[in-house]
Amino acid sequence: LFICLQGQWLTPPLSDGVLPGVMRALLLEDAQLQAREQQLTLADLYAAEQIILCNSLRGRLRAEIITL
Repeated sequence: LFICLQGQWLTPPLSDGVLPGVMRALLLEDAQLQAREQQLTLADLYAAEQIILCNSLRGRLRAEIITL
């Protein structure tokens, strides 16, 4: 999970329980994305300008929150 919040790409740190995936590591190393680790809250997720989910098989996938 990566979110763009106030123009900065963020992902939770490994200490928060996320998996240390290959695609996650590649996105963290991506000079264009300039992502960094930070603890995220549910409020951060709802405030996100963009959301990316990723895995090694499918790559980057844009996501959005749908509320019912």
